[in-house]
Amino acid sequence: MSSLKDALSRVTRVARHMELLRRDTRTPSLSSSPVAGSSTVKRRRSPPRNRVPKENLERLRPHLRGFQKKRYQGFLEPLSMPQLKIYSENTAPYNVERAEANFASKKSSDRIDVFNNFLSERFVFNKMVDFLVELTPEYLKSAETVSNVESLASVLKEEHTEFSRNHYKNVPRYHFHELPSFPNPLTKESFQEYIYFLTHLKILYRNSSSLASGIVPDILLYTHHLDNDQFKPYRSVHTYNYLIKYFGYDKFQNSFARELLLVMARDGHQPDIETINQLLKICRIHTNRRSLVSTYKVIINYLTLAKRLDLRANLSTWNRVYDCIDNIFLKEILVNKIASINLPILNNMCIRILEDFARTTRSLSEVINFVESDLCRQHWRSNPRLAEKVVYHSIVNAQNSRELGNIWNGLISEVAIDGISMKNIINGVFANPNISNKVYFALCMYSKLEQRVTVPAEVYGKLIQMICVNHDNYDIAIVNSLVRSLIHTDAVKALDLPIEYTEYADDVKKGKEIDGEGKINEGKSSDDKVYNFPYTIPRTDIPEHYKIMKRLTKHHLIDLEAKCIYLQNQGKAISMPWDEIKQNEITQWTEQKQLMMNDPFWWNGDPSTISLLGLQESADPVPEKLVLTYRQLANTKMGISHDINLIHKLEAGFDNHLIDEMKTRRIHSPSVHSEA
Repeated sequence: MSSLKDALSRVTRVARHMELLRRDTRTPSLSSSPVAGSSTVKRRRSPPRNRVPKENLERLRPHLRGFQKKRYQGFLEPLSMPQLKIYSENTAPYNVERAEANFASKKSSDRIDVFNNFLSERFVFNKMVDFLVELTPEYLKSAETVSNVESLASVLKEEHTEFSRNHYKNVPRYHFHELPSFPNPLTKESFQEYIYFLTHLKILYRNSSSLASGIVPDILLYTHHLDNDQFKPYRSVHTYNYLIKYFGYDKFQNSFARELLLVMARDGHQPDIETINQLLKICRIHTNRRSLVSTYKVIINYLTLAKRLDLRANLSTWNRVYDCIDNIFLKEILVNKIASINLPILNNMCIRILEDFARTTRSLSEVINFVESDLCRQHWRSNPRLAEKVVYHSIVNAQNSRELGNIWNGLISEVAIDGISMKNIINGVFANPNISNKVYFALCMYSKLEQRVTVPAEVYGKLIQMICVNHDNYDIAIVNSLVRSLIHTDAVKALDLPIEYTEYADDVKKGKEIDGEGKINEGKSSDDKVYNFPYTIPRTDIPEHYKIMKRLTKHHLIDLEAKCIYLQNQGKAISMPWDEIKQNEITQWTEQKQLMMNDPFWWNGDPSTISLLGLQESADPVPEKLVLTYRQLANTKMGISHDINLIHKLEAGFDNHLIDEMKTRRIHSPSVHSEA
């Protein structure tokens, strides 16, 4: 990586200019981050739904397969282009074996495989790089620009202003409450901001961002349908770019994202360079999936489109291309090309290159020397984004817990720490193969840092994952207690999660059962017998804040539920993870955190302290097959719930169902939907 030096050292000359420029980024007016600690218990009454008899569900289910494709076909229908690939019913069989072999070779860490991949991709990669250079304007390839601080600052300011024009500052990654209503009055600017909100936040409340069952994709398709003239004055190239990002990058609906270009053009909006950059962003996902086509060939196709539209590449385009490269030799080719054409480097690419360099060495001193000498960032300790890369590298390469303590007392105490830094610290502990008692160490660090920074959702997700994975085989009762405390006490307060229970109007009989999403079904489900799950799932209403954490942590809470059900049926007195937390549990958790926070030598892993926390080895192993069976059962019931919801959509009509749901959830605006 020594060849990166000349290319990287130029970045530092404008660091102070870039910090000033960030203050000009647009701030959203939509409320996306409620004040922490304001949650109150609510009960939401769900309107009655027509039941779908089991025989009807079995009869209709084959017709529901491929629904998403049919949904896209309906959206694209106004184009009158039956030759599109999405309408083709006779597609050639996908060569799965070849695609998997390509992926295995591409992701192999064997040096011979890495070099062979470099040789096989080098020709098309060089062609792609040359094409990218051709599309880059001359003022971005000037030696005079990078040698003059004022000229370089001016160029970067122009790039940053262009990028910031259609992005909003301080937009969080997650939103845990109901969607805000459509802006009223609706303007082109407020509509753009609303679509940005929907596409750039993961809205876990009622699984709103889910492609399969959420309301967000329905709103996006409804507002951008070519036959919906009501929203035509408000649609723009920017809102279409947001849709490409949502469907293409977030949901990896690659083909549909490309077809959105045709819709955009028919709607009277010409793609801009940000459109190309969003398409290139999808290639970052493509390079990490099994495929038959080289990612660099796909990039060339998008660059060809840019050339046909007379668009010029910008620095963000180069960033997107760099993100798509998964071979270290090819990355060096690109960085050397950047140096040879005197291309300015944005800070985020600089951070990514630091991340790549850190993977090539286990030496912390080498990483710090790279930052200070090659990057010329003498003050990196005050930059959280640079500092977190150094901290993560040091933690993940620590040889034992004593080194972890030295890092805590030394490096971590010297650098700027924020919520994202905290996430990387926890991730580093989890990824380190040399450390035992990871849960204890992670909880100690969390307890100490919780007082200093705003804890993001990802930290709670990772802590819950670490505890549920339970590498140290702790007793399930304490695992469950820790998870319940993190969810019902800390996360609820820090993230202002809604403590909300849903009462289903059509489920008024006794003998209710829950499905994988926490919805209630009557009686004993036959699926339990089909998948040989021997125990009855407890009958209860599951609060929304628990469902949100369940969606955030994937299958880990489902696995914990299975273990708790097993222990209950073995006569153990143990609460379910979703049960309301009691005051004595809150008091115990507060005392446990105080104990960890006040332990000055926590990295020693004192057995007496660990014992006081209840972290003892389990004497009641849970059969792994039972956990897998419960997970399969939960997924099946979730699929049934999705199918029933889809049947209701088809019966009512997609647009009518959407508008009714928005009215029910009070996120509609009378002025917007009065014409619908």
